Amino acid sequence: MSQRVGGARSVVRSGAMGVNLKGVKNLTDPHAGIPQPSRLTSRALTRLRFVLVVAVFALAAAACAEAPPLPEGADAQLVEGRNVWQARCATCHGPDGGGGTGPRLNEGRVLERYPDPADQAAIIENGQGNMPSFSSVLTAEEIEAVIRYTREIL
Repeated sequence: MSQRVGGARSVVRSGAMGVNLKGVKNLTDPHAGIPQPSRLTSRALTRLRFVLVVAVFALAAAACAEAPPLPEGADAQLVEGRNVWQARCATCHGPDGGGGTGPRLNEGRVLERYPDPADQAAIIENGQGNMPSFSSVLTAEEIEAVIRYTREIL
């Protein structure tokens, strides 16, 4: 038996195993008969665009934030603390300590959370929750410097 499909003639046979090929439009198309994924509705596309635009603006705002400037004549320990902060801490706590995946520490919040600098040092050294341990990454002097920076500058 033969039938016309899209202007071409194709042969449809019932095989020896009793396979019924009626209704198959194009035997040469590897995707024939396979359900195709549905398209996104215009409402879903609008929502997706909105989420992407918000994400881009949030990332741009975070990238614009900078670590607070050091006072003129800042000593070497504060400079080192700022360098450690920018290299190791700002990714999660924000360049200005305003938070991100880590909690906000600026505007005196670090002093509220850790009135005793030894408690802050223990968190930095051992980690807690999502915060990793920095004891194998930072020296005791670097930890002391970043603690001082967060307490005096942020």
